[in-house]
Amino acid sequence: MLPFILALTHQMEAAERAGAVRYAMLTALVLGLAFVAVGKGVFWALGVTVDEFLVAGGLILLALSINHLVRRKFVEIEPAE
Repeated sequence: MLPFILALTHQMEAAERAGAVRYAMLTALVLGLAFVAVGKGVFWALGVTVDEFLVAGGLILLALSINHLVRRKFVEIEPAE
């Protein structure tokens, strides 16, 4: 991650770079907490538990993998006319 940050902030002064990194970290924290809160609210509204969500995700992945094994392709792509 550090090379990515340094590449994006190579023209900034050290203090300005530190401020940009702090701002990015704060933004990531706020967005992460917002996603957790909204996700819990959606689960509560739908009456779904995390375990049920994990099982459903596993079943979807199983169906996709079986489809891939049988057809040897991930998705059907139709040529444009």
